Amino acid sequence: MDEFKKLLTQFVAFKSISTDPAFQPEIAKTVNWLKQLFAKYGFSVETFTGSSCNPVILASHTTHNSLPTVLVYGHYDVQPADQADGWLSDPFLLTEKSGRLYGRGVLDNKGQILIHIYTVLDLIKSQKLAYNVKFLIEGNEETANP
Repeated sequence: MDEFKKLLTQFVAFKSISTDPAFQPEIAKTVNWLKQLFAKYGFSVETFTGSSCNPVILASHTTHNSLPTVLVYGHYDVQPADQADGWLSDPFLLTEKSGRLYGRGVLDNKGQILIHIYTVLDLIKSQKLAYNVKFLIEGNEETANP
């Protein structure tokens, strides 16, 4: 759990707010972080960009060509957040209270997609991954994705 929390802390810290162009540098940092995480575990990683879209990441891991492939979708972008909006702590600092984790994107969608990523990485480390896996992670879900 400590390793997962460390990764989630890093992921939540990125202000990957897709609804405000001022946060494009944070979007780029988020994409780079995800690419490095996947590459560290042997994934082939591609990014796709468009004129009106934030990068889409496609990370692929082939365990064996004879195995079925699973596609996992998620997004790394979040809505704006400020303590003045009612947050009890900095929304981009993962905070634990009463056994619960709080931070912008923990539920939608950074925490959820990271659970899938972390589980697959753990299966790769233990050589128990019985599927080929592709992750499709986009950065415009919060903008209704043009």
